[in-house]
Amino acid sequence: INVIYFSAILETVSFQNLKTVSQDELKPLYEKYVGFDVNENAVNNIISSVKATGYFSNVEWTKVATDDHFELIIKVEENEPVSKVNLNIYGVELISKETLQASITLKEGKAFSFVQFKKSIENLTELYQKENYIVSNVFSKNKDQSFVYITGEINGNDVDFKITEYALYDLDFTGNINGLEEVIE
Repeated sequence: INVIYFSAILETVSFQNLKTVSQDELKPLYEKYVGFDVNENAVNNIISSVKATGYFSNVEWTKVATDDHFELIIKVEENEPVSKVNLNIYGVELISKETLQASITLKEGKAFSFVQFKKSIENLTELYQKENYIVSNVFSKNKDQSFVYITGEINGNDVDFKITEYALYDLDFTGNINGLEEVIE
């Protein structure tokens, strides 16, 4: 761990070894510090934010100082890129597959990020919740009482999201069904 024991103006931030993640995507993590007098806490915040994206297996940094300015150089090692993202729906597609796929933030050809994997599952869950379905996912505490269950599986560089829709269809009631239709509605 490197530590800066002085304050100096952060002139620029640059990244080394980016392959599938763009510097523009990372810019919001550091841009509020550029041009300002920063100390070790600010640098540590930038590095922590970069690590928190989940795209990198290793993050190291150095500084190149000139007078009271410095450039922060962040050397990263990206995770292996995702080869394939699959969405499997077991049910009648209560929500269109296109809508569900659009909410997946884990992208093919981009470095794997468990953060994006989890966010994708949470986005899928939210879509069903907005439609008033009782839904749980692999991260939920109580999985027993849902009508939709969402999970994901990582197989090497392939990621499979699985949605199981449990629903009752074509119900036939016999006997005294007076008032039952109102209760079901």
